[in-house]
Amino acid sequence: MTTTFHKVAVVDDDPRVRKLIGLSLGELGVDADFYDEPFEFLRVVSDSSPKLVLIDLMMPQMDGVECCRRLRQMGCTAYLCIVSALYDDQMVRDALSAGANRYLGKSEVFEILDELLKASDCFSAS
Repeated sequence: MTTTFHKVAVVDDDPRVRKLIGLSLGELGVDADFYDEPFEFLRVVSDSSPKLVLIDLMMPQMDGVECCRRLRQMGCTAYLCIVSALYDDQMVRDALSAGANRYLGKSEVFEILDELLKASDCFSAS
């Protein structure tokens, strides 16, 4: 069986959030790969080559900032968005210094998902 990777990856430990983002992406005609913990995603990111990655800030095994840092160290060029219900200026600075392109509130993701898809070039033919 061949594994098909998609242009969007969602890394979030909350199954409800993964489902809601999946439904929103589906309405836009976009499929995604979903990961409930960052280590699993870090193992396959080289093979999957996503263009957009939505990473939860607060996860038990590794926070989103560290995941983002590791992705950049691995050479990942995807558009990385840290997503959180928390907003703190220091968290935003930490996320951006770790290589995130954006820091978003969880509800904000749904409002600008189409913008994120365009910014990350998910609609290109490649």
